[in-house]
Amino acid sequence: MPESRRPRLHRLLRLTLTLLVVGGLTRVALRSDLFRLWLTDLIAHEASDLLGEEVLLGDAVVELFPARVTLRGLVVRSAETGEPLVVARRVRARVGLGWSGPRLRVLELDRPFVRLNLNDGALADFPGLRDDEEDDTPSDPMTELPWDELIVRDAELQLAWATAGEPGGELIVEGVNLRPALVGGLVDLRVDSLSVEAGKLKQATTDLRIDNIELAPDRLILPDFGLELPILRVAGRVAVIFGGSLGGHLALEARAAELSQLLPEGMRVEGDLDADVTLGGTASAPDIDVNLAGRPALLWGSQRRG
Repeated sequence: MPESRRPRLHRLLRLTLTLLVVGGLTRVALRSDLFRLWLTDLIAHEASDLLGEEVLLGDAVVELFPARVTLRGLVVRSAETGEPLVVARRVRARVGLGWSGPRLRVLELDRPFVRLNLNDGALADFPGLRDDEEDDTPSDPMTELPWDELIVRDAELQLAWATAGEPGGELIVEGVNLRPALVGGLVDLRVDSLSVEAGKLKQATTDLRIDNIELAPDRLILPDFGLELPILRVAGRVAVIFGGSLGGHLALEARAAELSQLLPEGMRVEGDLDADVTLGGTASAPDIDVNLAGRPALLWGSQRRG
């Protein structure tokens, strides 16, 4: 072998050996109990400052190959009431490099529970995420999701709303699963049950399915789907470009007789109400056109009148 090539080979071998040693030591350090304890406390502290709520975290693990972070035993509690707002058995994020730097390639949520409380239409919790009331500058609309792919396993979502502090109602969605579809780049949604309660009105449905949803960082497209409750049937298609256009068409059929439970005693509603809803404009400034059609609803008193 020529003498000039031997030093190059030796330097290459030393560099390779150095990288292996550094990589091995780094991997050992990242898996050490001391580092994991420090990282767990750091993430919980930073998340608490960001959200303005109490954050508890059981464990945090960083892996280099593949590059990902796994959080276990995540709990977010209201700093004011102690009510659990977010609970997740495991959150796993795979990180990659994008054009603008590091980016979440895949976000996996195992058995997450999320509860949102609205008061007069505004989010009552997570004060760290609210806009500064003293800052009149409008916040920029979201133009893309912070992840490329989202996988959800057995989630439960709760939404409660109130007006002037008085409870208005609650929506509960259980058994939510979002997973890759057979068609590449699309996802399938499965929901075990959905229920809503507002005053005397109580509605529920089961086994909701929407296939081949396009959920990209910059868009959400719901293909032809249907939702049926005892009081309402909805079918249609919706397309949202984050920070851009909104489009779609919904066909609504309300079973007016079910509204009788909301009326004073001795009164009832008969017939059906149909509506065609066209969506336009943008997500932040939607343009909604509603055309009523179908059979009219008839209001009767305690005794039928001709």
